[in-house]
Amino acid sequence: MNLKNAAKDLYVHRNTIVFRLNKIKELLNIDPIHNDTDRILLRLLYFYIKTVE
Repeated sequence: MNLKNAAKDLYVHRNTIVFRLNKIKELLNIDPIHNDTDRILLRLLYFYIKTVE
């Protein structure tokens, strides 16, 4: 995962991305930065929430 490109695409500072990922890691007890399975789980959760709305 390239944090610099993610920040650029989302129009936020790189540190904002790091903060948000750390918050996700803390709240959900997963590590989307280093674990591919956790990253996939987050994507599925995102699509589920978008579908339910």
